[in-house]
Amino acid sequence: MKIYIQFKTQFFSCICISLIAILPMTINILDAAESVTAKAKVDYNSFYVGEPIRFQIMVSSTNANINPEVSKLSDFDIQFKGAQKNKYDSYSNINGRISNNSFDGMVYTYILVAKQPGQQGIPSIPVEIDGQIVQTQPVSVSVLKPVETENYKLRLSFSKTNCFVGEPLVMELTFYFDRTAHHEHFMLGSIHTNLFQISDVYEKQAPGNIVDTTVDDKSAKAIMGQANLNGRNFQTIRLRKAIIPLQAGHWTFEPVTVSFETDANQSSGAQKFPNMANMMRMKPGQTNRFNYSYQTFGTAGPIGMRSNRKTVVPSNTALLDVKSLPEKGRPKDFKGYVGKYDIQVSCKPTEINEGEPVTLSVTLSGTPSLDHVQLADLFSSSVFSNQFKISSNMALTKRSEYQKVITQTIRPLSYEVKEIPPLSLSIFDPITEMYRDIKSKPVQLVVKKVKRITAADAEGKSISSVTDPTTNSENIGNTLVSMSKHIQGMPWKVVLKYCQWFFVLLLACSVALCIRKRAIQYYENTSAMRVSSRAFTVLEKGLNTIAQGNYQNPPEEIFKAIRQYLGEKLQLYSGSLTFGDVKIPLESKGVSFEVLQELQMLFRDCAVCQYAGVSLSEDSNLLINRCIGIANQIEQCFNSSK
Repeated sequence: MKIYIQFKTQFFSCICISLIAILPMTINILDAAESVTAKAKVDYNSFYVGEPIRFQIMVSSTNANINPEVSKLSDFDIQFKGAQKNKYDSYSNINGRISNNSFDGMVYTYILVAKQPGQQGIPSIPVEIDGQIVQTQPVSVSVLKPVETENYKLRLSFSKTNCFVGEPLVMELTFYFDRTAHHEHFMLGSIHTNLFQISDVYEKQAPGNIVDTTVDDKSAKAIMGQANLNGRNFQTIRLRKAIIPLQAGHWTFEPVTVSFETDANQSSGAQKFPNMANMMRMKPGQTNRFNYSYQTFGTAGPIGMRSNRKTVVPSNTALLDVKSLPEKGRPKDFKGYVGKYDIQVSCKPTEINEGEPVTLSVTLSGTPSLDHVQLADLFSSSVFSNQFKISSNMALTKRSEYQKVITQTIRPLSYEVKEIPPLSLSIFDPITEMYRDIKSKPVQLVVKKVKRITAADAEGKSISSVTDPTTNSENIGNTLVSMSKHIQGMPWKVVLKYCQWFFVLLLACSVALCIRKRAIQYYENTSAMRVSSRAFTVLEKGLNTIAQGNYQNPPEEIFKAIRQYLGEKLQLYSGSLTFGDVKIPLESKGVSFEVLQELQMLFRDCAVCQYAGVSLSEDSNLLINRCIGIANQIEQCFNSSK
């Protein structure tokens, strides 16, 4: 009986173990038997014409052969942003009912830009998965028409309305506003990149006037100022871009747009923007014109709570007449450069020995953008290539206002080179409507001939006695034989002793260099960590000094203090820090999106106050509270990432 019970127990144990082993396989089979689903999702169901929104297709399969067919979305401009695997599990408790929402599959992301206003629907998108067609559900959206308002206006203009193909122009977008506006996003949807080449315009402006903005999902720099439009004073954000037409024709630019956030509770009688003195007169817990709800030191909860509303404003329609370049008189080496250009060349040093390099600096100036001018077009002359060897290292380029400086290393091929020949560029002058060549001035260069030392010179013989190759070879052979005999005549113990001390000295030098390198690295790391760790303490002391002192412009001093703190924390130069410089390093440390938004608005507020030249003695405490609150959040992220 006892044996029977033991056998029965072992039998049931084997059955249980087998069921446990088969259970995962059964679950996988059941999962595989489930049908694959596809779901469409948009960020917003109500948006404006020209406003980019994110559209996602979520497929509950990780199969690589998935092909969503989005060509049916004819009412939208579509841009594919990529696909990635995604897996999540979430639970919700509503009135005691717990529900589970899980997903494991591929997510395909697109950017949609609506072309026409009205009630529209995103139809079902067929998704092909290994020959099987799965449909997404239709999504109903409402597309609003952007409308210019009394307080928000956008103007589009060009430096010229009549130009030639390839002629760089300046396109200017000016956003006028006298109410709350932040997080501006300019959208150039009507300017087709296949018809125009767009690049940045480099301008000399005070750092306090430059603000960060966004153009077509890319960060950009804009200039804040003030202007009068139709008899009213506005704050302005001016965005300038260089645009080069690539095709001839009469082009009509449909209105471009700018989207921004405003206070959802803002009324027409709200405080106007230019009144900087009342812009921030509030205590912690109140709301300023940027609609921030600030908290004092140690207050729990998130910072920067706001209730905003998105608004989109269109620009005016602009016309551009682009003419073709004439065929008559076009040079064979013409590369398509149109406009006013100038070339200046200098080099250092101007006196060298044969075989030594010189640093050549080429300064191009004239047009709003010079990014399209290639260095190879300047060095294409056969005279230059026959006299100089150009370094294979990439040339250094420095851009400034209407100017580009290219630095390149070159090497004369012979001591007979007396100058750097003129660099030339074939251009088309739109004023005279004629082709011509522009040239730089030649640069005088002195290349000294260097005497080449031979074995015969080392033995003190004249050059004439070794001109015969046979004699020269015999002399080298005799020298080697005499050196060999000298070494053979030395005692082997002496040779071994010298070799031994040589290797000991070499090893000692190597160890000393390694120790020195490690010491320098340790000192630099320790110094950087020491500066970073005490950055918050320095910030607190600086802000206390500002709060107790009598400064003419406290926001400017507070701006310097927060930039110095971020510079020490991130080991960056703090003199001209912008939000764009610190955004990516802070994100890598785990700083949340809300804190980054707070920091961006702090940069904006300080820049506005500094630019307006306002003295806000009682409001400096508010800015100090914001700085400390943001710095506390950053310190927590840095401490948690260690």
